[in-house]
Amino acid sequence: MKLNLKLGAKINLIVLGIVLLLSIVIGVVVVREVTDGIKTFAIEKAKGDLALSERYINNKYPGEWHIDNGKLLKGDESFNDNYEAVDKIGQDTGDTVTIFQGDTRIATNVRVNGDRAVGTKVSHQVADAVLKEGNNYYGQATVAGQTYQTAYMPIKDKNGEAIGILYVGAPQAIIDDILSSFFNNIFNFSDYYHYNCYFHCFMVYTRIN
Repeated sequence: MKLNLKLGAKINLIVLGIVLLLSIVIGVVVVREVTDGIKTFAIEKAKGDLALSERYINNKYPGEWHIDNGKLLKGDESFNDNYEAVDKIGQDTGDTVTIFQGDTRIATNVRVNGDRAVGTKVSHQVADAVLKEGNNYYGQATVAGQTYQTAYMPIKDKNGEAIGILYVGAPQAIIDDILSSFFNNIFNFSDYYHYNCYFHCFMVYTRIN
């Protein structure tokens, strides 16, 4: 009887150890893959929304981008403190949207303490990539102190000089909410799975003994 009791305990410990180890390994892989996948999806969405934003602005405001009397214009339309475009794009996409003159926000739906973050600067990393090198920038960036998955493109005048930036981005808080909801469901399933494993181990144990 004592030998059977020890055998049952050993089987329980081995099975539970394997289940626990597999759960940890699978959990780590799932967390990493899901997090990366959602961030990639958010960036791809930002890329698409950036292209849509550019087309919207080009269709609604014909003409070349240029600087006149210290203001950023497209055709005859000044974008300094002009929130029509950024608010419309933001409503349609759910993104934060900003138009920069140089490295400075002149029209945005990004808010800090309830006020539009006009007059604040883009990060040095983005400014170097977009204004100095003339390239689009995609990825995680800090916007007015908050983390976003972002897409930036240079606003160029008729000579091809980058004189501003068009930006769209998905707040990290939205991604965190999605991940939190997903992981809560995973953990609830994991608890159910473990309880079933413990129950079956107990049944094996009682039958052996």
